[in-house]
Amino acid sequence: MIGLTHGSMTKFILVLTPLVLLMPFGLDLYVPSIPLIGNDLGASTQEMQMTLSGFLACFAFSQLFFGPISDAYGRVKIAFVGGGLFIFGSALAMFSTSFEMFFLGRIIQAAGACAGYVVTFAIIRDCYPGDSSAPMYSYINGIIAFSPILAPALGTALDIHFGWHSGFLFLTALGVLSIISVKYYYKETLNKSDRLPVNIKVFKRYISFLKKPSFILYALSSGTGISYLFVFASISPIVLLEILHLPKETFGLYFSFMGVSYMIGSFIGGKLSQSLSVRSMLILGHSIAVLGGVFSLIWHHYYGLSALGFVIPMLPIGIGGTLCLGASTSGALEPFPKSAASATAMFGLIQSLTAASVGAIVVSLGVTSSLPIGYTAVLMSSTMLILFLLLNAVTDSGDINQVNESNEVLMKGNR
Repeated sequence: MIGLTHGSMTKFILVLTPLVLLMPFGLDLYVPSIPLIGNDLGASTQEMQMTLSGFLACFAFSQLFFGPISDAYGRVKIAFVGGGLFIFGSALAMFSTSFEMFFLGRIIQAAGACAGYVVTFAIIRDCYPGDSSAPMYSYINGIIAFSPILAPALGTALDIHFGWHSGFLFLTALGVLSIISVKYYYKETLNKSDRLPVNIKVFKRYISFLKKPSFILYALSSGTGISYLFVFASISPIVLLEILHLPKETFGLYFSFMGVSYMIGSFIGGKLSQSLSVRSMLILGHSIAVLGGVFSLIWHHYYGLSALGFVIPMLPIGIGGTLCLGASTSGALEPFPKSAASATAMFGLIQSLTAASVGAIVVSLGVTSSLPIGYTAVLMSSTMLILFLLLNAVTDSGDINQVNESNEVLMKGNR
């Protein structure tokens, strides 16, 4: 068995990749098949959209369970549970004969994907403490961001040649691969002396996270970045396939624009995190997302709805959103070194619920153009910019007060 150390970053990333991909592939792979699955199962467009928001909502709440369990029993056991649940959920969805059965499969998939996600980020926190975690978070988020490029294209190809069921067969195999990678190439990183028992203190830990305004703000910031991907995933089948009537073969190409933006943002974030502070990175990311949203609105105003007008503005929106992911995660988890998984769970709950809520609101208002993604980027990232600038002002003021108080103490001591 090969342990993960600071000197084996490539090996570290490769071992964790199947585990962390359960979530994005589970979310994105079947998106091109949503209309066909709905027809086969007799489900409406709104019901099929529920399989996206339901997946994300279950993923969010499951983190409150898997976070403390991982802190109590270690990373390996929870990784096995996550892989097993994902395999079972994928198989159930693959053999579904009704919408209810399919929806249940998606919920079980989400629970398994959640366990893999929580364990992945907790392992990073175990192995890369302090500021050294920011580049790792950015690289892992870059892997996650690759999903919108590969998953829809792969899902489209599988759907066309083998039917939509084959996509869930692929996801089943991915679950198996995640278990194999953990069993043979990972050594437990959470020492028994650092483990935390599961009891009433778990809920107190959750409350302690929520008592830190900066933690909540970082989580909302990350949720804002994720919401751009989720809104795009939710409305792209409607805009590209139902409104613009594009061939399904081209869906993966257009959908990949968001993935490309997230990959670029992750690469840039990994580099800039070595020279910029967390908050500077967030201010930069949200500023770029606002500009992307304005670009989207201007394009639609002058040229109307088109495929390029829908996807090209996603490049700056996605880049800005991705810059916020690694920095937000690092800023939120840094104060909680001994409860990394529990902190990740609460962080992920706020993050995922933010994205799911935004996506549900956008779809419920009706989608007839590309305007929803532009308005979402402008409104949400503008709000985040204001909040972070206020937080900086408050923090700077607090630092000044602390310096003044220290000076007063020194002067009294000298007297």
